[in-house]
Amino acid sequence: MPVGSRSNLVSDRVQEEVLHQTLIEVQSRLRRNCREKRFPLRPRNYGVPSYHPIQHVGVCRSAPQLASGSGEGQTLTQALEQAVTSAFHLPWGLRARRSVPSVSGEEMTEIWLRTDEREDAIVSLKLFADAVSLIKDDMAYWKWAIISLHSAVQSVMAFHLGFGNDLLVMSQEDAEAWLEAHESGGTYPETKMDSFLNLYKKIKKNEILGFKFVPEGQQGSSIKRLNWFRNEFVHFMPKGWSIEMSGMAAIFMDCLNIINNLSEGPICMRWEDQNQSQVFASVLKSAIEKTNAIYH
Repeated sequence: MPVGSRSNLVSDRVQEEVLHQTLIEVQSRLRRNCREKRFPLRPRNYGVPSYHPIQHVGVCRSAPQLASGSGEGQTLTQALEQAVTSAFHLPWGLRARRSVPSVSGEEMTEIWLRTDEREDAIVSLKLFADAVSLIKDDMAYWKWAIISLHSAVQSVMAFHLGFGNDLLVMSQEDAEAWLEAHESGGTYPETKMDSFLNLYKKIKKNEILGFKFVPEGQQGSSIKRLNWFRNEFVHFMPKGWSIEMSGMAAIFMDCLNIINNLSEGPICMRWEDQNQSQVFASVLKSAIEKTNAIYH
């Protein structure tokens, strides 16, 4: 099958899956709002880098046992059934705490970090805003502003494209392999996120629930420049490198406006709760204000 035909086939199937998975997502959100109080969850702490996550969570989602807490003593299956949580989902960015024996025989605390594209977008934007606010005092923070903003844009694009399923987030090859396994009942392959610039192409190409990103002005050029600078810093070869930063604030602003544009689409339906949505909006506003203040 021609490459173009395979690409269209994946895109068409993605659109079919989106409508079905949207219903599942909405149902999942309603169920999460009906959690029983036996699994207390405290509000997230988004203070970065002085980040002090939760240390007491009832269930550790990825592990086959319960963390210490009000559900201790039950099997995971019983706990989930009693909580009516077939869609139970721990807020990300939290630590689950339980005691485990150390080599010396003394108890030690096992610490878990939870994250996903939602939390990564928030934390990356927060780190970007913090780095931008320090640029005037230390030019070295330009590097970390570039890297953190790249991470934020990537997470938001993945969040947008992953509505209903992750096929559009995958590379073309991985998406085809996943669909083939799904239809044949075979073993699902390991998958990886597509490249940064391919994700950008996809948000322009694919309409999701009636929303399609349309770039404005120099946004296309800015996203490419951000990606180039990020790759140069992350894969830095030993060398002397002098960089003119006079136009970097404009690149930052274009990329922040891409995030802001996407946040007004289907993404707004997919936050874990209103608090998470408000935190994202607040952090994005702060990032924009601090970027505008770079040369003032």
